[in-house]
This record gives sequence, C-alpha cells and structure tokens, in this order.
Amino acid sequence: MAKLHLQVISPEKVILERDVDSFVVRATDGDVGIRPGHAPLFTSLQQGVMHVKANGEDTPIAVMGGFLQVQDNTATVLTESAELAGSIDAARAKQAVERAQARLNERTMEVDRVRAEASLKRALIRLQLLDMLRKH
Repeated sequence: MAKLHLQVISPEKVILERDVDSFVVRATDGDVGIRPGHAPLFTSLQQGVMHVKANGEDTPIAVMGGFLQVQDNTATVLTESAELAGSIDAARAKQAVERAQARLNERTMEVDRVRAEASLKRALIRLQLLDMLRKH
C-alpha cells in the first residue's frame, strides 16, 4: 500500500516524521482527512487532536494550530506547539485547566481573557488526547 510522508514541526523541534497511511487534522473549516495521492493543499489549522494512522496504529497528537501543506505525497504540519501523548503530564494539564478557569472567573480588568481562554483550550486538548488513549 502506498504511503504518505508526514512531518509535524514546531519551532523547537520535529515532533513526528514518518511514512503514514493517513491522518485527520482539524482545519479552520472542519476536519480534513489526508491519504497518499492527495491533491495539493494549503490550509490553516485549529487547535485539536490530530489522528495519524500507520501500519494499523493510531497515533494521536495534540496540535495547537498552525498550517498544513500537502504536495507531492508529502504533508507538512507547521505548528507553534504539538505534543505526543507520551510527553503530556496529566496532573500538569489538569492544573493548567484549573488556573485558566480561575483566571476567567476573575472579574477584574487585569485578566487577559484571550490568553486565559487559549490556555484553557490547550490544556483541555491535552486532557482530551489522554482520555482518548485511556478508552482504547
């Protein structure tokens, strides 16, 4: 079966680079499934869990937005941040949710709501990824 070369890259490091059967990622206008031979594509990404399938295995990755380019059977995800499940600390993610929710509950002018909401969403995505793995 044909494979697709996938790279998931953040400014700090290459998160994942391998040949895959397919993957699904959340674009700004909905989920996008990519398989070998996909037409050229460039789109922006939302925060969410990316599902990578290779050799019968599903590898979920928490992707915190970015861009996807598909061309010549190579897909590149450029993201500010991405995490494999093994690198996520569940206790730390839960604490981040609690901190962000507490900041959002403050009614002072000093609270940066946009940053607090973004922090909350990132932490919830990490917990969602861990929850998905527990159910499998």
